[in-house]
Amino acid sequence: MDTYGGADILVNNAGIQYIAPVQDFPPEKWQEIIAVNLSAAFMMTHYLLPAMQAKQWGRVVNIASVHGLVASVNKSAYVSAKHGLIGFTKAAALENAASGITVNAVCPGWVETELIKHQYKTLAEKRGISVEDGKQELIREKQPNLRFISPDQLADIVLFMCSDSAAGITGSSYTVDGGWTAHLIYYFNTGMKVTLVGGGIIGLCTAYYLKEAGYDVSLYDDTVIEKGTSHGNMGYISPSHVEPLANPYKLAQGLKWMFNSSSPFYIRPSIYSQLGHWLLRFLASCRPDTLRIRAKALGMLNDLSLAEYKILEKKLGSFTIQKKGLFMLTCLEKEMEKLEKEQQFAAEFGQLSSLISARDIARLDPNLKSRAVGGLYFAEDCHIDPSEFMSAMKSHLLNNGVEIHENSPVRRIETAQESVSALYTDSETIKSDVCIITAGVVVCRLEKRLCLLPAKGYSVTLPAPADNFTVPYIITEKSVAATPLGTQVRFGSTLELGKHDNRIMAKRVNAITQAVRDFMPEYSLPDIQPADYWYGYRPCSFDGLPFIGKIAGLNNLYIAAGHGMLGVTQATGTGKLLTEIIAGHSNYENIKPFDPQR
Repeated sequence: MDTYGGADILVNNAGIQYIAPVQDFPPEKWQEIIAVNLSAAFMMTHYLLPAMQAKQWGRVVNIASVHGLVASVNKSAYVSAKHGLIGFTKAAALENAASGITVNAVCPGWVETELIKHQYKTLAEKRGISVEDGKQELIREKQPNLRFISPDQLADIVLFMCSDSAAGITGSSYTVDGGWTAHLIYYFNTGMKVTLVGGGIIGLCTAYYLKEAGYDVSLYDDTVIEKGTSHGNMGYISPSHVEPLANPYKLAQGLKWMFNSSSPFYIRPSIYSQLGHWLLRFLASCRPDTLRIRAKALGMLNDLSLAEYKILEKKLGSFTIQKKGLFMLTCLEKEMEKLEKEQQFAAEFGQLSSLISARDIARLDPNLKSRAVGGLYFAEDCHIDPSEFMSAMKSHLLNNGVEIHENSPVRRIETAQESVSALYTDSETIKSDVCIITAGVVVCRLEKRLCLLPAKGYSVTLPAPADNFTVPYIITEKSVAATPLGTQVRFGSTLELGKHDNRIMAKRVNAITQAVRDFMPEYSLPDIQPADYWYGYRPCSFDGLPFIGKIAGLNNLYIAAGHGMLGVTQATGTGKLLTEIIAGHSNYENIKPFDPQR
């Protein structure tokens, strides 16, 4: 100051961090953080302000944080200092408003500094996940644009605050946070009532994220939650499944299967009015030029879901993700070339796999005695017991204030003035601010404008032998899947497109049983009758991507349906995305492919 006579511009940027709960927070660390993050800004401003006042011009920019506007656990000193810095900014701005001096704060979200790197590395270590997963989890939790703020972006904001163009801005807290503080709306929606129709895995996950966001959630389902469609699912969490159902390179095989009643992909002849329309749009979607666009969207949703499942496993604590990978196996040498192409396609979207031989299969799972000649091994795929997960999620929702109404089918939707005005069950008229349908069969029944078709799937669950195989597998030429579930084992297959009914086609379920017997001749498989099979509906969209978003022409009706065979894989990601859409801070590019109006 003696040499230069002061400064015209002051940027207070010093900051340190320490993380611990209040009761464990060292007092000396508290004092240090307050001194560096708050008192230093006061001292610098105190000494430089007189020269600015003498010149009747000056700029003070305090680098605060979104933690000056919101709080996070275990950061009491940092949050207190940053809140204090914003308060100091406002007071100093008011005192100098008529002196040509502006005082403002910039509030960045996550910037990938050494301080933040330490946080996500610590998070990764605590959760038992990779550093990259820890990084993504940290940013996904708070920052909707899913990108770190760069120092250059902050510098540009500071330069603007120091310019003459910003002379009228003082006492402000300028957020540069990728949408973080939009969560102020997102997390404080208390009192906004949401009615959710559908208690399958997607409905439960959507209810979870809505409740986390502060909504008042009521869920209605046709049956008891534990007996719904998701109960008999294969349980795969498969980021590797990026090929959409409408695939031009598998169209020939699909057409061969479509009208074969024992095939994995069958369209039952029906006068159902939607069938012809769905088929035309399905065939029109089997285009090479859109295949990778749709695959990229599926990959994004699959990856998001896997990351969210890992978070929920830690949070709920009453279900387990089995990290065994997934086999895609064949008994036919000629199928290996097709699998190589699938491997290359999946790799384009970050899903790596190993091409394996019969010897590799025996090494990876010695208990699997099969006729497989080889296949693919996706090591990152996982599986859960769907019943275990559904039970854990249901208990969590009930314990956290979500109302669940079982055996309460919604029969009718009433609309008025471009909004849903009421939903009707057999005994209740339901009024709410937002309505969501996640039950695909209900969507097919109530929302005729969508190109969505009921698709029946079958599975059978049996006691597992003591030496049961441990890695889930799919027999590629038969599209028959198998999942080990602790003391049980589940076999399943087929998409039977057509009208919704309660009929079990013996020819189709017998084909599943025979495929398993042929694949594992030594496996102890009991006598299985068609009546032993479970069935459930997995409605399919025409292009292989689920519908996630708002229905056109109705301001408060949203859907999440049409996931086909990927309901479990995509459940958590769907719930999170839909909640973000409703809250108004979703990433448009992420949700565009799933738009119900496409």
